[in-house]
Amino acid sequence: MKTDIVRNGDLQALALAADMVAAGELIVVYFQGTYAFLCDADASAPADKIFEIKNRPREKGLSLVVDPAYLTEFVDLDHPVFDRFPLEQCVKIQRSLHAIGLVFPAGPNAPADLVQSGTIMNVWTEYPPHFPLSQLVRFARAQGIRGFKGASTNLSHEPTYSSVDQVLAQFDGAIPLILAGDSTVDESRRKSTTLLDLTCKRPTIIRAGNVTADEVQAALDEVGFGQLEISPSVKIL
Repeated sequence: MKTDIVRNGDLQALALAADMVAAGELIVVYFQGTYAFLCDADASAPADKIFEIKNRPREKGLSLVVDPAYLTEFVDLDHPVFDRFPLEQCVKIQRSLHAIGLVFPAGPNAPADLVQSGTIMNVWTEYPPHFPLSQLVRFARAQGIRGFKGASTNLSHEPTYSSVDQVLAQFDGAIPLILAGDSTVDESRRKSTTLLDLTCKRPTIIRAGNVTADEVQAALDEVGFGQLEISPSVKIL
């Protein structure tokens, strides 16, 4: 298989990427200073490929990647968590930060390989100039794809790759397409996503990555979610 490289700012390239995902392919997408594998959220074969080529343990699961406007299709809206943390305010958090993963109670229509201990994690970014991700979701949903699932492009226990050359060195020929972006993101941001668990009594950072605790707290203050906690077992990247 030949791995093609196209620019993520090209609408034709984004449409091509959506076509490939609809055909059951696994692709790589520039994601806010790093690169990530993406495939159809409801497809099992390309997800299996992620675990295989990353040497990733299946118990680690994968992340949902969908515009927060569509979270209602994946989360349990009747869960009491949303009495404390209304979903519309959670959406504001994801739209306001550089890039962040939020952990929610999983709904009955969440893909099984995205659910861990009854929860599902959505990773999202809208930080300029990366609105192509929103366009990619729109192209995919026009073909009946609800959203994406994926993981960072790296072998397990390695840092997330931040350049096309790193991706190609490890995965050239294993994937058909890379949607490449310009590395204008500050080097301090070029790491895995900070993860915020909203299924706890207080919003809790369970992985410290490309968004700082101070930035998360500021976003929580904006929506009235109270004091941030940091898990004693937090992983710092």
